[in-house]
Amino acid sequence: MTGVAVFDGISIGKTWLVEEKEISIPEYSLTDGDIDDELSSIEEWKNKHGENLKHKKDMILETVGEEESKIFDAHLEILNDPELEATIIGHIKNDHMNGVKSIYETMQQFLQLFKGIDDPYIRERAVDIEDVLTGWIKVGLGIEESGLASISEDVVLFANDLTPSDTVHFTSFVKGVVLQEGSVTSHTAIVAKAKGIPTIVGFKELMPKQGQVVVLDTKAMAMIVEPDQETYDTYMEKVKEIEVYKASLAKLKDLPGLTEDGHEIEIFGNVGALEDAHATLDNGGFGVGLLRTELIYMESKDWPTEEEQYKIYYDIASTVNEEVIIRTLDIGGDKVLPYYKFDHEENPFLGLRALRFCLKNQDIFLTQLKAILRVSAEFPVKVMFPMVGAVSELIEARKVLDLAKAELREEGKAFNDQIPVGIMVEIPSVVFALDMFEGLIDFVSIGTNDLCQYTLAVDRMNPEVAYLYDSENISILRMIKHVVKSCHAMNVKVGVCGEMAGSVKTGLILLGLGVDELSMSPAMIPYVKDAIRKASYKELKEKYASI
Repeated sequence: MTGVAVFDGISIGKTWLVEEKEISIPEYSLTDGDIDDELSSIEEWKNKHGENLKHKKDMILETVGEEESKIFDAHLEILNDPELEATIIGHIKNDHMNGVKSIYETMQQFLQLFKGIDDPYIRERAVDIEDVLTGWIKVGLGIEESGLASISEDVVLFANDLTPSDTVHFTSFVKGVVLQEGSVTSHTAIVAKAKGIPTIVGFKELMPKQGQVVVLDTKAMAMIVEPDQETYDTYMEKVKEIEVYKASLAKLKDLPGLTEDGHEIEIFGNVGALEDAHATLDNGGFGVGLLRTELIYMESKDWPTEEEQYKIYYDIASTVNEEVIIRTLDIGGDKVLPYYKFDHEENPFLGLRALRFCLKNQDIFLTQLKAILRVSAEFPVKVMFPMVGAVSELIEARKVLDLAKAELREEGKAFNDQIPVGIMVEIPSVVFALDMFEGLIDFVSIGTNDLCQYTLAVDRMNPEVAYLYDSENISILRMIKHVVKSCHAMNVKVGVCGEMAGSVKTGLILLGLGVDELSMSPAMIPYVKDAIRKASYKELKEKYASI
């Protein structure tokens, strides 16, 4: 099979092909006398859709958990967003669009802000907007919900894509999911991971027929349609073994990432919002190795204020009450803002982004650093600068940090004057110049996603060349080993917060290369922790000693 495994495992069931119902948007225009009635109609549809979302939240809360149910809180916020509603009403009043058409046009406008972004985590947020407004449209057109609610036997779902609303129907009967679209960061993927449902995204083969018995093995990336009895029985035994294994993982929650021979590696979670922090703790993580602050900016209607940021960082830090590494704004490249127009760049990934952008916009940078510093007064917070390409950039960033401290002193606000400062190592030029950073950094985090892309000259989001993206390439492994050696010589800890950290296979490689900390998707913490606790650090060190 082509595609990417979101969650490894084996599922057996009948194929259930989710067919998308085509929605026909009416094109008629309103007369002046129709406008008030149409405004009343869209309000009525909105209220009904709101009740539907509350019902879905309750269902997910009962069947999956509190954190996963919070997606519908976000959906209710979208539904009640005053800017969205004002745009819809404007289309009705000013353009005489009918209600359904006005919601549809508004949806298209807002989707354009997100869908051009290559970062899958952020791009998937467009799915939430589309799901909410499509649901509003369906209420207006009287279209019933998906037939997934009627599933009453073990099935493997096949679809082009699924929305957060569809995941409500991920009952115990849904044994596997295969999507032609989607990504590993979509809500569907998050719920599938939380429920332990083997899932594939990016499936490009022909779909099987409706109602066929299928075995889906996402670890082997294999699918068997209409297996013979012997094959069926063999896989059923494997499914039972997996269930026993999953039950055993829950016992690891409060245990450290300690190898069989007594070496400990810290295991943290990558976090983009408060719910991710809860998920990190629930899955046995002991801190936040990467707080992606750009999501706060992207979901805001304007530059978030110091107070707004302080509250978000405070809530996450107080929830975890352990180490939290806050990465400063990593915007630009594929990550855009609805309230800021970036200048056109021929090659934005090599352009004005991340720390480069912040140093050019120091007022924005200063605001964020003051919010981070204030949280450091009460919690073990660290600040990390992304996309550092030279010592001079770090020196400039530290000057802004010192300015933020000075302003807080004048304002009489508390902060940790010795807040640990770190950098992301994701540009190859820094890998071989780390000795120049001695005395300026307290820790390092390797962003393996960008390090691989910049080193191998491969855009992993481009399907034409994605096969060349290889995090186990000998050059990448040698660079990681060099970073570890250089940093340990300066008594500086090294973490990894890229995709490599959240894989059992590459997580063990990183352990063997001497990395001190792994930060990953919260859902992968139990699996990586289990592999570490069964491994020998001595053997792994010996295995990768000659790299």
